[in-house]
Amino acid sequence: MKRIISLCLLLFLAAHVAFAQKHVLEDRSKFYIYGNQFFVDAVEVPYPNKDSIKIAIMFKVSNSILHFKKNSDLREKVKVMYAVPELEAKFKNSMGIIKKNIRQVDTIWVDSYEKTQDKNLYYSYSDYAIMPKDEYKINVVLGEEDNPDIREESLQKIIGKSFYETETMSEPIFVHRIDAESSSNVAPFNIGSNIPFTADGAQAYFSISYRNPEEVIEYKLKYMGHIRQKGLHWTEPFERTGKAEIIPDRILDFTSDDSGDIVFDLKDFNSEQDLKIGLLKIDLKDSDIFPGRYEFELIRKSTGDEYSYTFDVIWMDKPYSLYTPYYALKMMYYILEDEEYEHFNDGDDDYISRKIIEYWKQKDPTPETPYNEAMAEYFRRVDFAFFNLKDINEKDGAKTKRGMIYILHGEPDQVEDTIKDKITTLVWRYNQLGQEFVFTSNDGSEYKLIKINELK
Repeated sequence: MKRIISLCLLLFLAAHVAFAQKHVLEDRSKFYIYGNQFFVDAVEVPYPNKDSIKIAIMFKVSNSILHFKKNSDLREKVKVMYAVPELEAKFKNSMGIIKKNIRQVDTIWVDSYEKTQDKNLYYSYSDYAIMPKDEYKINVVLGEEDNPDIREESLQKIIGKSFYETETMSEPIFVHRIDAESSSNVAPFNIGSNIPFTADGAQAYFSISYRNPEEVIEYKLKYMGHIRQKGLHWTEPFERTGKAEIIPDRILDFTSDDSGDIVFDLKDFNSEQDLKIGLLKIDLKDSDIFPGRYEFELIRKSTGDEYSYTFDVIWMDKPYSLYTPYYALKMMYYILEDEEYEHFNDGDDDYISRKIIEYWKQKDPTPETPYNEAMAEYFRRVDFAFFNLKDINEKDGAKTKRGMIYILHGEPDQVEDTIKDKITTLVWRYNQLGQEFVFTSNDGSEYKLIKINELK
């Protein structure tokens, strides 16, 4: 029976991935905050004046950590609630002296209370500073008028390369192409020098100073494994090697598009100094992008210098139920045969996570990439059930009968809720499945599945 359910589930998961649908059940899972909700990054851009440097700084803030207020104008239907974030970036030079303050105060409007709590909605801002040549550390504070210290972030990297004094290169900036037809504009992922797991066509750019434009840079890309002790074990550590050629007399220059989004333009840059300025570009294969920590090693044979940079691939909207492999496996009991479940459960967290990954690989609609849409959708349903479908007698909504049906079949097309003689009857109708599920509750403490009707 579970085999049949598993096959049907896969078909419905694939359909859900392909088509968006209107929600008929309220989702509170997106209001629970976990993971990083505030990102800061800074990128140095080569500047024509050798005594100055240009630093672009980028911020990304989730709505969920801001404090929204209600608009006093009750006639307003679009600008219903607002927040006024204050971002301040302090640039300290090598002597520890603050040489620059960038302060931004903005107003964010939303049309519903739900959007004020949604951790998947972000406010982004960017700016730049022209600074005297030096090394800088950057400290960023996110605040509001009533709460001046919501978050504070200190960038660990030191900004201020001497591109005109010696052959060197910058830290990488990770971007994606905006337009498949054009390679002149790219956009940063803007999650703190990291890459999202769902990235498509990620690229790493390095600013580089050189004497020989024919120089080839050798590199290694090492995957070192998942970041935290808890979580899925995706694959064993691996290493990729390659060579990158210099793109001469070009830089990535900071700008923004008409919508205010952060953009970097590939621009010509003719240096009148002995050292020339250019770019290195390394394309990252989608098939190599796993959640976890990576290290770039680059070697310049002309100077013998070696450069090492670490970065993370982050699953930004990772389902909460996947943070603990043992719990994730428990939630797969609905679709596993009993023998499979016992076999998967016969080991530690690493063993269980490997078995989970292996199982979902067989059902991946895009097997050429590590990101598995079917697995992500299944555990998003688990999250929804956990947070939204609990009973008084069961705090984990994924373990209730309503939770089981939601996990297996997704959101119903129609919901009917009636009360008669103090008995609540709940009907979930699935048109494509051709069935409706009837739940009843006598006292509101537990919904029991009493009947499955075939639709005519």
